[in-house]
Amino acid sequence: MIGVLATVGTLKSAQFAALLESYGRNVKVITQGCVGLVECIERGELESTETKALIRQYTSPYWSRAQIPLCWAVRIIHL
Repeated sequence: MIGVLATVGTLKSAQFAALLESYGRNVKVITQGCVGLVECIERGELESTETKALIRQYTSPYWSRAQIPLCWAVRIIHL
């Protein structure tokens, strides 16, 4: 299982759909649109209280229902 945190625009983009088609065929991919997170990251606030709260908010629903270990990877890719 792979979790993807991204902007809503990224998740709706044709480029992201193409990536899922190419690489997400044999794996369950869950996506989460994250309002406000990119702004924190772009300001360099990687360890701020706000950033941590947003990450907790966007990932906590998945931790509680994951039946297998769930890993979130952060990589900033400008599509």
